[in-house]
Formats: sequence, structure tokens, C-alpha cells
Amino acid sequence: MAWQSIRIARFGGPEVLELAEQPTIPDPGPGEVRIKVLSAGTGFTDTFIRRGRYPDFKGPLPFTPGYDLVGVVEETGPGAPAQLTGQLVADLCVVGGYAQYAIRPARFLVPVPMASIPPRRCASRWPISPPTKCSPATAAYRVEQLSS
Repeated sequence: MAWQSIRIARFGGPEVLELAEQPTIPDPGPGEVRIKVLSAGTGFTDTFIRRGRYPDFKGPLPFTPGYDLVGVVEETGPGAPAQLTGQLVADLCVVGGYAQYAIRPARFLVPVPMASIPPRRCASRWPISPPTKCSPATAAYRVEQLSS
């Protein structure tokens, strides 16, 4: 089954955000889980990463931005706790949040109580830039739309 993500092939402003389609949903490896992303946060750090100015991440290109995410564990890989399947979790992934699916190490996940999040979004309340066709806020909204 095909799935989508926001990709960056070069550093720059909001115009470098592109919608990409992958032909198959990835399988988790040893100690990893596959998360169906429900919400991806947008924030100042995402802007720095997108522009190539974040000291802890300089690529490689292309990549999927998205510093943090909330989603449901769909599948666990070998060595990952099977009881994570179906749980709502959060992760500070640095990159990879602007996607319908994310493969993440199980050890970094944090459980999220259902009552602690708003029913529709977990994005920043303070936009970095005005919503444009390809702004970070739009990217998070697109991920939510694609995940519904």
C-alpha cells in the first residue's frame, strides 16, 4: 500500500517542502516499531532544520522533517515489546515526523494518555511563518489529513 510524507531535497524556506509518495509501508527492524502518525508538531527547531541551520542535524538529503510526533504503534519488530501494539505514543524523532508512518526505536517512545491530547491536533500554537501553501504548519496539517 502506498503512503505519503513531506520531503526536503535541499535546504531552504517553505518552498522546499514537497509531498512524496512511497510505494510500500516500511516494516520495523529489530527493536523498532512502525507508528501510524496522527499528529506532527511544528516549531522553531523544524524551521532551523529545514534551512540547514540546526547544529545537530545537517542531512543527509533528502529527508522527511518533523521534530516530534504522536501516533499509534501498528507493528513491532523483533525484540520490541509486543504490548506496544495499539498504544498511543509520542517521540522526539528530530526528523521523520511529517509522514503517515514512521519507523522508530521502541526504547525512545513515551506513552500518551488519550485524555491528554486535543481531539484533532498536537501542533504548535505559535506559527513560525504565516500559513502558506508549503509552510511547516501546512505540512503538519497535510500529515493529519493524510492520516485520517
